[in-house]
Amino acid sequence: MIVRRAAIFLAALAVLAAFGAPARAQAFDLKEQDGISAELRVVEAGAVVRWRFLRPIAQPIDSITATVSGRPLGVPAVQPYPGPGEESRILALLDVTGSGRDDAVTRHAASMLVMLETQAAHQKLAIGVFGEEMRFIIPERGAADIAAGLAGAVIEEKTANLADVIASGVAAIATQPGQRRALYLFTDGASAGPLPEAELAAAARGQGVALTFILDRSARGADIAALRRLSEATGGEVVEPDDLVPFLRAPFARIDTGATIVFPLGDARTYPWESAPAVAAEIRYGERTLALSVPAPMLPKATWSESADYAWRTWPTPIMAGGGVAVLGLAGLGAALGLRRSRASAPVPGAPGPTPVPQPPALLATLTDEAGGQVHEIRSQLVQLGRDAANDVPLSDLTVSRRHALILKTDAGFLLRNEDSRNGVFVNEEPVQEAVLADGDVVGLGSCRLRFRLAESGAAAEAQAAPATGEDGVTA
Repeated sequence: MIVRRAAIFLAALAVLAAFGAPARAQAFDLKEQDGISAELRVVEAGAVVRWRFLRPIAQPIDSITATVSGRPLGVPAVQPYPGPGEESRILALLDVTGSGRDDAVTRHAASMLVMLETQAAHQKLAIGVFGEEMRFIIPERGAADIAAGLAGAVIEEKTANLADVIASGVAAIATQPGQRRALYLFTDGASAGPLPEAELAAAARGQGVALTFILDRSARGADIAALRRLSEATGGEVVEPDDLVPFLRAPFARIDTGATIVFPLGDARTYPWESAPAVAAEIRYGERTLALSVPAPMLPKATWSESADYAWRTWPTPIMAGGGVAVLGLAGLGAALGLRRSRASAPVPGAPGPTPVPQPPALLATLTDEAGGQVHEIRSQLVQLGRDAANDVPLSDLTVSRRHALILKTDAGFLLRNEDSRNGVFVNEEPVQEAVLADGDVVGLGSCRLRFRLAESGAAAEAQAAPATGEDGVTA
């Protein structure tokens, strides 16, 4: 049986490639959804998202974002496949069984040689034949040895057990170092035994091997529907005889889709109120989202100073409100206890004066709705803009994302940053990911247009003196 000889086959195939040292196990999340296969890992370089198409999808990918405990990570580096050092490992096997298939075997052998000549540097193609046994063709002098090996293959009468061939082929290619793996079977699909689809698909998917069947017509019976389901389940394809020529123009296109995206962790920290930090990634396409998440215990813990700074920048309004409530509570407690001065007199030298009433932060800038005239005041170092009512600047427009953008006061000025919104961010009608705002710039979020004015400008002072009101009558 073919399975019993797997060890021999693996040893032969090992001649074709150098083995890399096994990598240390890492936490990862791997999912497949709607024809997209995606993986998230956290390494020293950052959060790494790798994705590829298992089949053509109706909706293109709109965006890929990553966060750590809900906080967006920095601008990623994108490397379309293949990146430096990445390889695709392909094992192509020719079915040499069945009387009367001489012409079909010759055509398929020629097709395999075409694939050999068209492979790119990152595509490592191994070739073999199968009948009652599987045999790899080991080239000593290059393509000439492979051509001679294919030409010398003897047609066997006995039909092969295709399930054994697939299982052994998957096991063989899975040993090879590479980021993409595929098994190509040139066959008419005939099998001496049944095809356990679930078992074969699980084995191939578990090893990341895409199954592709390049078919020819013959009088032997074949379960083409089962082969099609196997290919669809693993990210491969079924190539009918009429589709062979266009397939050979780009035989590895299906396995070479996708990219690697690295989100830098940079200054990411774990804050005291976070018990289980995690890195999450989202791939958005149409109305659908493929979500990935892995724990990130390796993130450094924030110091108390960093934690306090982050809390102030993120939640300035609740913190200020909490401070005001505390002051009012203390004043009420003093009145209840009758802690009043017994008489009006001059202050005792050295005695503390009255507690100052907290004043709101100074006005830094304003955003004025160009359509409705509503004025939004900027009084904190960080302002979140979006459709959600919890934002510092809530915008009730369906073209605005829930968390659309933020404005951060930096040494360089007020930095506007796109928070991976669906409809983008614009400054003076130019699309931007990040931009330092100048006085008078028009910020575009979806269909909303907001004019930015610095506090020291006359327009901002005028807006502060006569603020517009929203539909609910509350000043922005």
